[in-house]
Amino acid sequence: MNERYSNLTLEQFLLNELSSQEADAINHDMQKDIGLQKRIAAIKESDVILDASIDENECVRTIKYRTKIATTTPEPEPFFLFNYNWGRWTYALPILAVLVISSVLVKQNQDETSVNLPGMTLSEEGVRFKGLSPHINIYHQSSRGILKLEDNALLHEGDTLQLSYVAAGKQYGIIFSIDGRQVLTFHYPKTDGALTPLNISGEFTLSQSYELDDAPNFEHFYFLTSTSPIDVAKLKRLIENNLGSIDKKAVPLNNIPDTYNQSIFTVKKPE
Repeated sequence: MNERYSNLTLEQFLLNELSSQEADAINHDMQKDIGLQKRIAAIKESDVILDASIDENECVRTIKYRTKIATTTPEPEPFFLFNYNWGRWTYALPILAVLVISSVLVKQNQDETSVNLPGMTLSEEGVRFKGLSPHINIYHQSSRGILKLEDNALLHEGDTLQLSYVAAGKQYGIIFSIDGRQVLTFHYPKTDGALTPLNISGEFTLSQSYELDDAPNFEHFYFLTSTSPIDVAKLKRLIENNLGSIDKKAVPLNNIPDTYNQSIFTVKKPE
């Protein structure tokens, strides 16, 4: 395990609070250090667990209780939801205060053990969000504004799309599309050797938009997710084996390991 970086430094890295030089150094080390990748994934997971377990109203009541001047009728000691096995919070302790304050100020969007947190459960495989699966959202950018599309929406050549995803606790993933000419396009990551960590909390928008070309009939957007780091080059070869058999009907790809979750979003186009 790479102990060059403290947990606080890695938390600042995830929050984009480091300088570009420091962030580049961590990104470089992650490419060759699986231990460092696991530490960062664990910190991401602990962020979600803590954020989901905090009751904003309870936090407000607690802050008021701790700061008010004592009266003749003392208030009862407030109850917290942190009465769990503290062995699970090894990575969470350095960032506990930050998460408590941020959860009070900002409401963020977000298999079984004895830990039961609102909306999710925790296991050795990671976080499971109840009633929520990894999926893609696609937005159409036009002169009239930005519209969230429904699956199988009809669009045309030149339409500009913005892609986002909800990882629902999956730590790693790739996004690509296959169009009516059987052309494969990777949207995340852009290169075979890139890392594939996901923002596992809430909806995350890709930095670049995507313009539809003149390929006819359809474009299927796939979101493949995993709890383990992904070998993009290897998975790309499996995906390419499906080219030639893709048609208008969106179906999961063949020969993709069962460890991957497949989510598909289709955009229809004129023939």
